[in-house]
Amino acid sequence: MSNNIELRNTANTELTYAKSIINLILDSGFIDNENTLNTLAVALLSVIRAHESLIKINLGK
Repeated sequence: MSNNIELRNTANTELTYAKSIINLILDSGFIDNENTLNTLAVALLSVIRAHESLIKINLGK
């Protein structure tokens, strides 16, 4: 049970990071450069890590 709470908190944190990164890019107005693509890649990795945490919860790990 405690592990599921920790995994859920990890997922929420990663999704918060991703949302913040995406909002920062959208607010800046700079979308057509390599730095933006790298930053979006970091956001995507955060979403993937969140998804992995949720999978572990669903599998009961």
